[in-house]
Amino acid sequence: MTTITRKGQMTVPKALRERLHLAAPSRVVLDLEERTGRITVAPVEDILDLAGSLAPADVVPATEIRERMQDGYGSRGTR
Repeated sequence: MTTITRKGQMTVPKALRERLHLAAPSRVVLDLEERTGRITVAPVEDILDLAGSLAPADVVPATEIRERMQDGYGSRGTR
């Protein structure tokens, strides 16, 4: 059992950290099984292992990103 703080943080219990071989600082992936409401915790060896685990909110072509950087780099505005 764990508690979620006001900031949305939670502590992984020591016994579970030991079973998962997690040591601070570590990165983990949380996954929700919607049918059962269960959350799984899986260690991540490298940040690149997270690639593709989150769906982008908006797909932006690389050429547009380059244009945005060239046009507005240093200014805080968006296109």
